[in-house]
Amino acid sequence: MDCSGGVCEVLKAKGLDLGYADSESLFKKSDERFGKFASFVEMIPELREGDLIFLDSGPKKFDKGREYGIDHVGVVVEDNDGSLKLFQFQSGEGATLKPLNQALSRYDAIARNRYIGRFNALTPAVKETANNIEPSKREASAKSYLESKGYSPAAVAGILGNIATETGGTFDHTLKQKNSNGYGLFQFDFMRKYYEDYLKENEKTDSYQAQIDYMDDVINGRVSMMSTEKRKTLLNVLQKSNDPEEIARVFMEIFENPGVPHLERRTKAAKEIYTRYYGDRS
Repeated sequence: MDCSGGVCEVLKAKGLDLGYADSESLFKKSDERFGKFASFVEMIPELREGDLIFLDSGPKKFDKGREYGIDHVGVVVEDNDGSLKLFQFQSGEGATLKPLNQALSRYDAIARNRYIGRFNALTPAVKETANNIEPSKREASAKSYLESKGYSPAAVAGILGNIATETGGTFDHTLKQKNSNGYGLFQFDFMRKYYEDYLKENEKTDSYQAQIDYMDDVINGRVSMMSTEKRKTLLNVLQKSNDPEEIARVFMEIFENPGVPHLERRTKAAKEIYTRYYGDRS
């Protein structure tokens, strides 16, 4: 089986039967197509399960005459631990499942042109709603996404400790607070309108990734939502502290700024999450 045949079989198993199509035809059939970016790795934060990764590694006999010169395709899948990986068929290797960063770094090393295709009409098996996913899987997905954005283990645990408290341990990005404007992983209240504007301006759809993107852009100053002094204080702790409980506290004080702190819950959750994924700090 060739690479495109393997991808077609995966999509068929997920409820999207395209028959057989070569890699270039799969790209042309995609509902959304992306190109003209410098690196696959830099696109990882935007990827989701079911996305197709297309590679043009230079002229081949079999891709002669193809408009985009695409000669290989793989598909992004979500592993049992919530991490994203690349599934592909390769000559001499057969079917492989590799960590996304590892696989796409290899693609970047040989790529002449890079493309991403997305099909919107996927079954719940690929495009699951938050309510159908177990909290532990949602937690693991958020962890992996924060790691992909460069956050340290302590920072990941500190942020997740806040999310656990804000969502009551559900890690549900669609959670709405009763009798309040609070919404999502961080229970955006006054920020909610600005978050919704952010989605429109950046042509994003609401998701746990988009909410984390917004948080990350605010903290790094790409979205103006807090004073420079507070932003730098939080960023300094996130980058330099190895204490998830300290990070949980500072993140709460500066980013969340809740009416009722529940600090002990946040620091306890941060410590437990750190131990669960990264081991005991002592």
